[in-house]
Amino acid sequence: MVMDTRLRYVYDPWNRLVKAESRQDSDVVIQTAEYDGLGRRVQKVVTNSGDLDGTFTFYYKRLAAA
Repeated sequence: MVMDTRLRYVYDPWNRLVKAESRQDSDVVIQTAEYDGLGRRVQKVVTNSGDLDGTFTFYYKRLAAA
């Protein structure tokens, strides 16, 4: 867990950011992220951020072998 002046960041064992929450109130979650088996972020959920709130889903295309 790492903190700055406003937020507390939570990382998983593979050093990927999984949650950002308010430092003053740990019940206020700003962002959560999910990753696939290859370590790519597949979903990000932003809350308590006004116009930036939303669920963002990331899709990846597998490239054909050359």
